[in-house]
Amino acid sequence: MSKRRRSPAASLQSTVAEPLIAPPPDFWRDPWTAILVAGVLAVLVAARSAPLGAPVADDFGFLSHALLRPPQDWLDGGGSPLYWRPLSRQLYYQLLGPLMLSWPLGVALFHAALLAISAVLLHRSLRPAWPAPAAALAASFPVVLDAARQLLTWPSCAQDLLALVFGAAALHSLSRGRRPLALVALFLALLSKETAIAFAPALPLWPAHAGSRGALATRADRLRTLAASALVVAVWWLAHEWVSRRAGLLPPPRGVEDGASPGALAQGLFAARGVWLDLWSVRDPASLSSTWMPWAVVMVLASGIAIGVVSATGRRRLRAALPWVLWGAVWAGVAMVPLARFMPLWSSHRSVIPAVGSGIALVALLRAAPTAWLGGLALLRLATLLASPAPAERISVSGSNVDFDFSRVATLQHLASEVHETLARTHPKLPHGARIARNQWPRMSLFAFQEANAFQVWYRDTSLRVVGMADVKADPGMPLDVVIEFEPLLTPQVTLIQPAALRAVLWASDSLTHSHYESALTTLADLETLQPDTSCAIFMATAWSIRGGALLSLRRDEEASRALRRSLRYFPLDPNAHRFMAEYHRLNGRRVEAVRELREHLRYFPNDELVRQTLQALLRAPVPAPASPLR
Repeated sequence: MSKRRRSPAASLQSTVAEPLIAPPPDFWRDPWTAILVAGVLAVLVAARSAPLGAPVADDFGFLSHALLRPPQDWLDGGGSPLYWRPLSRQLYYQLLGPLMLSWPLGVALFHAALLAISAVLLHRSLRPAWPAPAAALAASFPVVLDAARQLLTWPSCAQDLLALVFGAAALHSLSRGRRPLALVALFLALLSKETAIAFAPALPLWPAHAGSRGALATRADRLRTLAASALVVAVWWLAHEWVSRRAGLLPPPRGVEDGASPGALAQGLFAARGVWLDLWSVRDPASLSSTWMPWAVVMVLASGIAIGVVSATGRRRLRAALPWVLWGAVWAGVAMVPLARFMPLWSSHRSVIPAVGSGIALVALLRAAPTAWLGGLALLRLATLLASPAPAERISVSGSNVDFDFSRVATLQHLASEVHETLARTHPKLPHGARIARNQWPRMSLFAFQEANAFQVWYRDTSLRVVGMADVKADPGMPLDVVIEFEPLLTPQVTLIQPAALRAVLWASDSLTHSHYESALTTLADLETLQPDTSCAIFMATAWSIRGGALLSLRRDEEASRALRRSLRYFPLDPNAHRFMAEYHRLNGRRVEAVRELREHLRYFPNDELVRQTLQALLRAPVPAPASPLR
């Protein structure tokens, strides 16, 4: 009599200590697949206010390498000096680069499809051992996540997304006893991003690991998987090191701002805290859930486990959850080790891969409770995702790359897209070797353009150059083709200055500095003709403050006052207007008004020691006696 083969579900019966779980239907007939896809759609809805798929920051470096510098070299950083990731950099930008520039939404939809595939693969990886609701909730952890919005909107996150998809494919293959496919998926994940190294120790420990004959993997099967995974990692590491040395890639920065190493424990705790907060979408203080969500999760988890302990079935499930909790801890812990290297820098998308292990471990524990507890946790996570605040469409004059989250990326995308649209409307073509200058650009926003890379990619011309305003001021006669100004207080925040008008203002400023007041006024006489578009508020404020300073020096006080007031209407943060207004009031005997203007100047420029000294001298000076009406 022939011996019947046991299915993976039957083999896992002794592990989970509960009734057999029927084999899952084909994924296109599985209603839980539709639910997971709906979760991805919820992420799209939560990210709708961002320019989905619009290239920004690192994207321009990779696009420049892939589209403007053929032939493609697969043995370099793909546009980065730090890492070798040929799948997520060279191949990805080579194939999707043109779509990224012509229809960025298509890239976001492609990312959404990859995210849905990863969720379905995780779900079906768990189904031989878990019932559908628990498997679906665990698979939703890297999907129904605020950080997942960043995966959809920022093309550069393809490296994390591809690593996630291939990692999920490796687990799915192991749950079907297909070790060779799992190893191929592991290698592809490593070629996408280094953090995929977390998959290597997780594969042999995978509780749903099936053997080659369909039964639950034996110890020998797991040892073979461990040895094969170690071999794959060794081959990848040797290739990575050889390519890094061949291409001269630099070691990645530690990311510590003050130069002091915080220690391994502090780094690990920082990374763990970042992942934990991202799991519940509470990193943003503006989020409605930032205060109550962590406590709500703890209450759901604690009460669910407590209720499970009461029943015999719950206690059996808690015992059966231990291998899953161990596996999740290994996955999340190894995935967080590379993240700690970037302390104190943080990007939310780095939490997605650790979220897989954390989600499976939490759901394994919560399975001790009735199914309603799983639904409650799912609703909590969905609510926090949909309640996540939309990113600001305007970028402020200050910013930070320390917390590079969805909101920060989306704001920079808005800015880069606005610059691109403005240039495309006014300068559809630029001459070969054109020079582009940027006026009053916030320092932390320059990251969005990767210096000249963005402009070179937009115009498909590597000869374009971005000129610093310091260089332009040093050589006002320098030929310029485009001058872009950032407007912190106006909408839109991008406007253009005519190069001839900029030269006139620079020459007038030089004349004012050298006490050639009439020359400054003559140079600015035709400013309105040279710059008919007065939406460049900072530039216009500068021009009118220079005019006001020259008029004041010539003691044409009332004309100077009108010019300075016009400057402040354009831009109240002009560095000269309040100072000149204070001098105007002082010259006309209005001490109180002069003090007020100097204090207003110091409110915006607190480090201006010369103005501070002028203010102190004015305050110490004796108050003049009121003039007699009879003279």
